[in-house]
Amino acid sequence: MLSKRLLISDYSEAGIDLFIRSVSLIFLLKLIFTYEINNQFHSLKLAHNCIFNGLFSDPNYYFAFCSVASVVSLFMLLMPGNLFVSFPFVISVLIFLSHSLNFGNGSDYLLGSFSASILIINFFRFWKSSFTRITGHVFIRLFLILFIIQLGFIYLYSGLDKLLTPEWRDGQAFYGILSNEFYLIPSLNFQYPRWLIIIISWVVILFETFFIFLIWVTSVRGFLLIIGTIFHLIIAFALSIPDLGLLMLGGYFLIIAIFPDDLASVRNKFSKTYKWLHF
Repeated sequence: MLSKRLLISDYSEAGIDLFIRSVSLIFLLKLIFTYEINNQFHSLKLAHNCIFNGLFSDPNYYFAFCSVASVVSLFMLLMPGNLFVSFPFVISVLIFLSHSLNFGNGSDYLLGSFSASILIINFFRFWKSSFTRITGHVFIRLFLILFIIQLGFIYLYSGLDKLLTPEWRDGQAFYGILSNEFYLIPSLNFQYPRWLIIIISWVVILFETFFIFLIWVTSVRGFLLIIGTIFHLIIAFALSIPDLGLLMLGGYFLIIAIFPDDLASVRNKFSKTYKWLHF
């Protein structure tokens, strides 16, 4: 059962806004960088199984959609707490995903889920004044808790899958990723020590498997978020999967939002470490 303190403690509005802005920015970048390939996809009329196929089979209509969706994303960036912008934003995301050439990868499902979360959060924020102060506060915190649980299950599913895969346990799967130019930036493609590959493989397995449990432990939460940040920055930039890595990092803003004191604690630790190293 969720403790009363976890439900009524304060949360950070700034953290929620950062989450919404990060998702909006990632969607805007996806619109821009996938425009050409998706436009060709629609103009060749390969999207016959997609909803609204007739509308998007014409490149001019697809350009119009991307233009409108980009404007909506910009409004979402500027007004992250606006419920009335949230509706067209979520609709834009869902239409985009239903016509995406590569729909079905993890980042697309995550983008759809996160955009729906934006709508729900802003709904509770908008109607917060209609409830008693405590009730509205609890609704928002309860959703943030459920969001973290969802994030934890994403990790848990991935971690257990790796744990049950012999190639991950002996490092072969990670080695395969490092030697695949499709994933790894070519300049980083060189021979890594086998012991290092095995250690990194197990760090990933343990991090993903136990995240859902350790994220509630105050003493290790900051350390866990630091590991996760490094993990997803590597996914985003070293493994050439920017949308997936950055979306998961965006999700961390909601963890910071529900545990705002942890951010100050981590900042203080870094500040003390910096002073110790400096002097």
